[in-house]
Amino acid sequence: MGIDKAGSPSLWIIIPILTLLGITIVRLYMGINHNLLHNPDPSALPIFLTLTVLVSLQILFGFIGHSVLKQIGYFTEMIHGEGKSPGSYALICPGVPFMVLGMFFIHWGFVKNGIVPQYSAVYFILLIPYVYVQLKTIQTLFKLNHKLLKAEKVTNIVAKESNA
Repeated sequence: MGIDKAGSPSLWIIIPILTLLGITIVRLYMGINHNLLHNPDPSALPIFLTLTVLVSLQILFGFIGHSVLKQIGYFTEMIHGEGKSPGSYALICPGVPFMVLGMFFIHWGFVKNGIVPQYSAVYFILLIPYVYVQLKTIQTLFKLNHKLLKAEKVTNIVAKESNA
């Protein structure tokens, strides 16, 4: 028994789910404070704590998923090798929401709580892991597009049709 190679990228599906949960919590918190409590400037500390837990879970599942995918040779075969699977596009999905929740985390957690000034050196250092994941996501997208969406040569198509 083991994990199905074709379906293994779904290990990272929790990352976008956690992002949706985080955005929902921030919006509900702000909506309740603004509309029900008439507090236009609520404390950002509860959001910071909540986002810390959610980002930590994203990182944990990111490492677990990466470890499993590496162990079964998914990256070697399906990204860098000859293997082809449309399911490989599931690797793209977590990179974008990780960046989104990361921006919420940095702004609602560090900036709004006065821990890190916006646009300071520390602010940009905090962005590095998110930018790295975003760049790897874009790089993987281009690799997959080249591998899975490139057109077959016309001569191969004509040859196949004449043999049929």
